[in-house]
Amino acid sequence: MARRSPDGRGAMKIAGDARDETISAIATATGAGAVGIVRVSGRNALEVLRGCFLGLPELVRSHHLYYGRVVHPATGELLDEAMAVLMRSPRSFTGEDVVELQTHGGSLNLKRVLEATLSGGARLAEAGEFSLRAFLNGRLDLTQAEAVADLIVSETEQALRAAQSQLGGGLRRPIGVLRQALLDLLTLMEACLDFAEEEHVLQASADEITQQLEAVLAKLEAMQRAHGAGRLRLGGTTVVLVGAPNVGKSSLFNCLLGYDRAIVTETPGTTRDVLEGTITLSSQRVHVADTAGLRESVDPVEKLGIERSLEEVINADIVCHVIDATQREGLSPLARADAIVVINKVDALSTEEVEAEPRSRRQRRSLSEEVQRGLGDASLTVVTASARTGEGLAWLEHVIAERAAGLQYQSPDDVPLLTNIRHVAAITDAVEALSRARHALETNLPLELSAADVREAAEALGRIVGVIVSDDVLNEIFSRFCVGK
Repeated sequence: MARRSPDGRGAMKIAGDARDETISAIATATGAGAVGIVRVSGRNALEVLRGCFLGLPELVRSHHLYYGRVVHPATGELLDEAMAVLMRSPRSFTGEDVVELQTHGGSLNLKRVLEATLSGGARLAEAGEFSLRAFLNGRLDLTQAEAVADLIVSETEQALRAAQSQLGGGLRRPIGVLRQALLDLLTLMEACLDFAEEEHVLQASADEITQQLEAVLAKLEAMQRAHGAGRLRLGGTTVVLVGAPNVGKSSLFNCLLGYDRAIVTETPGTTRDVLEGTITLSSQRVHVADTAGLRESVDPVEKLGIERSLEEVINADIVCHVIDATQREGLSPLARADAIVVINKVDALSTEEVEAEPRSRRQRRSLSEEVQRGLGDASLTVVTASARTGEGLAWLEHVIAERAAGLQYQSPDDVPLLTNIRHVAAITDAVEALSRARHALETNLPLELSAADVREAAEALGRIVGVIVSDDVLNEIFSRFCVGK
């Protein structure tokens, strides 16, 4: 069933659903902590609070903290000392009456307090049910509700800022403007159909229709181009270490991660599968992959690992091609033309090649230029390093971080960043529909066909913010939330 909201913010009446029930859940993370919160939402939230909290006055003020004791409604057992707050509808996260009990932390203690609220008449909330109610009561649109989930799981500053922008309406507002532009365009098209016999009116309106359609289409296509930035900002940048066997890829991999993730031996071909780890460089999430050494092999298992290595190279955002500083003759072609070349094992160079430790800037430059000449490309980015001594690793991290930052598409201020596959799919549907409408106009097909495509595009944008949304979509979105949010 599709649910419709006239204002685009989810407010609607749903008869006979679970929203008549008062729900409760632990709102803070599990585990040890100084303070924990149990949240209750629904029309009977205050009654649930009175049943398990001693210390409330007869008239409970909204948004006012009260100190008291939490007791079990059935047994009267003292459970904890706590602070309680009532937030009256509609001035709450869910838009309903909401109660929060701020108790001492700890999983067992919070579980006992939660059980007290359930004994007092509340039902255990399902995953994402508080946010779902906020959407259904018009407190959030779907993009803002999804931003709440993204905010909770953000692991980088970029992801955090993107979620905060979306929570503040950074996607809802421009989508609303574009959707309204399409609705206005539909009105104009319907007026043209009403005056189809007056050619001078029809021609003037056709020009205006084309201009308005092109303007909306251009902005939607700009959002599509910005999607890659959203993937990198939230999902992180993938860096793949590749090269011949025994050049020290696994050692570099362990150094970058800061712990021994890969097995390191002198035997070539030790790494036979792709190993992965995640680090943070300059506030950017970076996924590092160690791969099997590239060489001709008759071993079927090693050959499979090499095939996977090549697949990783194709899909990687950044490739680090590692070579052995002591084996610079007859260098193999790079796995990818834009790879960062890492000259590893510089600590193993003979005393004739280096005069002293640590190597001077001139000596490192000379080594880099030699490798550039050997590979036939003076523009290559080359880093000298030693996984054994740690030399050059800080610079390698800096180079990777700079390369990752350069991959971030800087979208114009008026183009929101798409970070959710649901939004991307809806934008894609809208772009395809408007492209069909434009083609119909250009080829003088009946205006009704263009109008149908414009209407389809408007509906696609409406799905983003929840103007039209099915129960299945709501379940899919809010099931990803944690219980208590």
